[in-house]
Amino acid sequence: MPYCPPYSSDPEDLEVIILNWNGGELIVNCLDSVLTRQPKNRVVVTVVDNASTDGSVARVRERFGNRVRLIESVENVGFARGNNLALRRSRARYTLLLNSDARLTQHSDTDHLLDRLITILDENPTIGALGPRLVRPDGQTEESTGSRVTLRNIASDNLLKLLRVPPRIAGLWSKARWPYDRRREVDWVSGAAIIVRGEVVRDGCLLDERYFMYTEDVEWCYRIQKRGWSILFDPTVTIEHIGHGSAPDSSAAARRKRLHREGLLRFTELHPSPWFHALRTLLKVSLFINGRPDGRANLHVSRS
Repeated sequence: MPYCPPYSSDPEDLEVIILNWNGGELIVNCLDSVLTRQPKNRVVVTVVDNASTDGSVARVRERFGNRVRLIESVENVGFARGNNLALRRSRARYTLLLNSDARLTQHSDTDHLLDRLITILDENPTIGALGPRLVRPDGQTEESTGSRVTLRNIASDNLLKLLRVPPRIAGLWSKARWPYDRRREVDWVSGAAIIVRGEVVRDGCLLDERYFMYTEDVEWCYRIQKRGWSILFDPTVTIEHIGHGSAPDSSAAARRKRLHREGLLRFTELHPSPWFHALRTLLKVSLFINGRPDGRANLHVSRS
């Protein structure tokens, strides 16, 4: 069983949950960006460590002390189960899941980014989850939202790849379909940075632990919507995301691709539809042809 420090009975406005696995300097930079300035609202920060072996837990303790709650898992349990260790104990009005390779960016000298997120949700009581705009270190906007899992949507998303359309042109088409310059309701937002209303979590709507990594954010948003909540994308809040911070090497690319496909297949099994028969067949064939990746436990936190 993981070690879990006691929580306060007095609920916070926001709990920031950061999942760490061998985050090294990334987790330190992430926490620095969160804790550098004090927001107006009451915010608590929790780090869930998935059995890191790089000394990052000791670095967090030494540098941040009691400014950070630390939950230590005795094994790498993946993204969904790891975050749920903290979500189950959270009593905050809102919870923000934040990747360890993300950094908060300050929008102004007066308006803290975390206060801004809280204000948006306070002003929109029908929103169950919200995703900010994610940008790479070079300033490029990351694709962090999209359409619901259907055979038609999967086909249209992959058509340009099948036709070998150059990535630059494919990117323009993607931005035209999914504009990242305006607030709008969407089907899902990326788990790299997602803030969820406390009522959703305490109603038992947690991440599905049958997912190890990838697509669990899409499935989570789907169930949140099924409970009557909306999902909002808001580009007025920007968070920097490096991407694949815990799995940066090129050898992990094939494993990431397979885990994405496994996640889509699991989605079709959890939420059956007559239209999914063909999609399941295609995914199973693809997984069979590409084989099973090695070292799943070495691929953990980041999204892209």
